[in-house]
Amino acid sequence: MLQEYQLLYLDNDIPINKSFYCNNGDIKARGLEVHVLDNSVAKDCTGLELRMIVKVPSGEMFEATVANGLVTVLNVTGGIYQVLFPNNMGKGRLTAEIQLSNTVPEVIVSRKFSILGDGSLTSDGNISVLPGAGMLAPIIVAEPERVAAEVLRKTDEAARKTAETTRAGFYTGFDSSLAAVTNRVDDIITTPVPVGEVIAQEIIDARQGTGSVGTNITDVKAKLAEVTERQGMPNGNMTVDVNEAHCINADTPLNIPSYVGDVDNEVTHPSVVYFNKPFNGYKYWMAFTPYPLGNKIYENPSIVASNDGINWVVPNGITNPIIPQPAGNAGYFNSDTHLLLDKDGKTLYLSYKTTDALGTRIDIIKSIDGISWSTPKTILANQDSICPIIKWDGFAYNLWTVLTTNTPYTLEKRTCLTPDGVYSNPITCTFPLPAGRYMWHYDIYQYGEEYHMVMQDSLGAYGVHGVIYFAKSTDGITWTRSNEAILKEDYGKWDKFYYKPAIIPFFKNGAIAYRMWYGSNFPKWLIGVTEITFDKTQRKLNDASKLTAGLYGLNNVKAIDIFNRANNAALGNLNSGQPWATVGNSLAIENGKLVNLNGLNSCNVVDTGLIDNYKISVKVNNDAEGFIYFRFTDTGHFYRFGKPAAGGSIELRKYNGGSTALAYELGISNAGDTVTVEIKNNVITCRVNGTLKARVTDSFNASASKCGIKSEVLGASFSNFYVESI
Repeated sequence: MLQEYQLLYLDNDIPINKSFYCNNGDIKARGLEVHVLDNSVAKDCTGLELRMIVKVPSGEMFEATVANGLVTVLNVTGGIYQVLFPNNMGKGRLTAEIQLSNTVPEVIVSRKFSILGDGSLTSDGNISVLPGAGMLAPIIVAEPERVAAEVLRKTDEAARKTAETTRAGFYTGFDSSLAAVTNRVDDIITTPVPVGEVIAQEIIDARQGTGSVGTNITDVKAKLAEVTERQGMPNGNMTVDVNEAHCINADTPLNIPSYVGDVDNEVTHPSVVYFNKPFNGYKYWMAFTPYPLGNKIYENPSIVASNDGINWVVPNGITNPIIPQPAGNAGYFNSDTHLLLDKDGKTLYLSYKTTDALGTRIDIIKSIDGISWSTPKTILANQDSICPIIKWDGFAYNLWTVLTTNTPYTLEKRTCLTPDGVYSNPITCTFPLPAGRYMWHYDIYQYGEEYHMVMQDSLGAYGVHGVIYFAKSTDGITWTRSNEAILKEDYGKWDKFYYKPAIIPFFKNGAIAYRMWYGSNFPKWLIGVTEITFDKTQRKLNDASKLTAGLYGLNNVKAIDIFNRANNAALGNLNSGQPWATVGNSLAIENGKLVNLNGLNSCNVVDTGLIDNYKISVKVNNDAEGFIYFRFTDTGHFYRFGKPAAGGSIELRKYNGGSTALAYELGISNAGDTVTVEIKNNVITCRVNGTLKARVTDSFNASASKCGIKSEVLGASFSNFYVESI
């Protein structure tokens, strides 16, 4: 086998976002194994030359090439090279560049990276490079950090100082902005307002208020410092990538106590505020409306509280609902609750939509203890608007609503000096949605210079078939939405279609994240809680890293096949060595994937020896019929999880002479999805991309240790099959 050096992947325009290390006492730290890729696929480097250039602090340049013996071609058609570090490179962080060039010579790909040297590398005498046929083709596009590199990163004092400099720079910029805005107060006030502009003098006055702009900014700065002190500020730019937003369904719904007393406690419209120190005994306060069986006469604003965001109670002294059903007609109702913690940190405002003899309007109430609430006051009358969200931005209160008289519905923004005052005329916001989709319910949080939104849309009107997106804006008016929904239409254990979400930020691993409470309106009206992080790419890399580690026996993966061998109608052995067994007809290897090439009922299984506490995973490459088989003994006795037809809904079935559906209509799986089955103490858990689809308890065939993949559709394609103990 080959000497195992540090892996470096050179792939088109993908940066090398890590440092490597050079240490004479560690054989792995003596060089690099370089894999040249073209859009994640191994590149044929015939006729090309790879070299590495290292620049040391003194300014000297060292080169590693085939000519000087420091670069060895391991597999030219697979683009795999071994590169040894030159001697006497010195100590500290060194700048290096890896280049791939043709015979002109012309550099085709070039990437810079860092090497952490310890200064002890002076001889090649202790290096022994063993011959070999090259590594298995890589399946990842970037290498996960090794443990040693992670330790270096965490203990690097220079990194800590850089973070402190970033923090100081933020405040310096804030002070500069404060001075610039303060100096222009007079200009803002005296500048004529263009005729016809809806943002007229009204909004300028609202933003200025009775005090100076400088006073308002000082207040914002004080609040920012307070939050920073108690929660810590993440390093780097205070922004997020909406397409990195990631979350999974909650396994189970929350038990939110309802005044209705129905068996299922059906509730919706969650809105949550958080107190760093308990407010009247609790850190989390939620407004919501009961909605048993979709009956709107019970849809009346109610309050519960919690100290963990999961276990909720009705605080002593509260009698729900705090707002009763409007009188006069059984068809009158309330809805769309939103809870605001005022800028004073001690006053709660609750806004909601109400429909009665006076029409549809937005009302608001307030409380200083969460128990006793004021008389309702109307802040937006005679408007067909839904989902009021109010936020203080340091200058004014912003009120967003969705106007339902337009097709599709439109998001509008207004401003006011007080939460319960007279709001300005609306500004129409820009929020792109797929064709046929309507904006419905949402929540907004201002983080740094960005507004962040979670938004539940609707297939047409009335909030049906909702999915949830993440979006951001720098002004609260023009929004950028994630390309894909972070919670998609789904048959889960308790939720399928999604309803109004609510978010509270927190810091996780030095970066912003959100807790999200969200509603579901099918099969029942319930609320769950999950987390949103911004690490979708990293999660994919972690999954790929698990597969790579499995190839070398470095983790709990017991069986693995990435199908990276020559095209063949027979599968042969897995990468982990076990033989594939054919059941009926065989699937085939084609272009690095497992494919059905015959259009016949084809199945292959492997005996892993595992009968409990294990997980099976496979990537589905296209929209075609296909299943994971598990607890398999023969064609009459097994389980299967997957999709029975293209475009169909996934299902879980048991075969014991005949077929029994254990869970069905579990939602649509798409090309590129990763499907998993976990078995633990006879509990079978099925997921797609980490999202729970089904969980059942069943002990049939519990001693069977075979599992595999089956499809009978021509062209069905699969990748990255593995089985690991858990």
